[in-house]
Amino acid sequence: MCDFPSFEGEDIYKWLYKCNQYFEIEETQESKKLKLASYYLDNMTLYWHQNFMRSNGGRLVTYDEYVEAICGRFWWP
Repeated sequence: MCDFPSFEGEDIYKWLYKCNQYFEIEETQESKKLKLASYYLDNMTLYWHQNFMRSNGGRLVTYDEYVEAICGRFWWP
């Protein structure tokens, strides 16, 4: 088993690449990806996650929707 990467707000695409590698190696179910990824958020990324989930009013968010939203917040060209 490999270690899951943590994320604190820098280099979102590197983090997502490592997440996807982990998901592939561990054969992670689609329904578990968001929970697993959010567990390894820290500092401002954790606060963003909490606000994002609250703003969806309990609606089930897919991992793909989540990736789009987190990239929108933490990607700097």
